[in-house]
Amino acid sequence: MYVPPGHLTARQTANALGITLGGVRQLVHRGRLKRAGGTERHPHYASSDVTALIAARHPIQRPLTRRSEPCNDLRAELCPQPA
Repeated sequence: MYVPPGHLTARQTANALGITLGGVRQLVHRGRLKRAGGTERHPHYASSDVTALIAARHPIQRPLTRRSEPCNDLRAELCPQPA
């Protein structure tokens, strides 16, 4: 199946976002992602739209508790920062 440059298949989109194909369909249904081509059965999505969704995601920040593991990330990108 041909996918134009700058577009992703539904499976590639799901993998990039870390969700299932059903999650991609829900994003389309809710208006957060727009189909950019393909067919109803095999849609394509603009890679710029997918990149924007990835950038807009906010990771869940959970405070450390006594049972939490200490942070071993040397660059401290993944560790919660004190407020």
